Amino acid sequence: MNNCLKNRKTSYLNKVVRKIRNYKRLLVLENELEASLMSDLLNEREIPHNIQSNHSIAYDGIFQVTGGWGYLEADPVYKEEIVEIYKEFVQLDN
Repeated sequence: MNNCLKNRKTSYLNKVVRKIRNYKRLLVLENELEASLMSDLLNEREIPHNIQSNHSIAYDGIFQVTGGWGYLEADPVYKEEIVEIYKEFVQLDN
């Protein structure tokens, strides 16, 4: 399967999962490392989430320049906990 078709299939599946789980965008992530570390922290706490990159092959990553690397989605029920984890993570980074 070529990458273009694979990306479309993944994108479609992500949309279906978001509808089923009522996911909302909760955080903008600045880079891939930040996304990976946040995902690890949320997995440790067993908080269901999805991380989506803003990269587009067709537009060569222009959306990452204007809108951040990507975003974290989760059920709004977890918003307060996720934001608190993110704040602690950012403080450790500085």
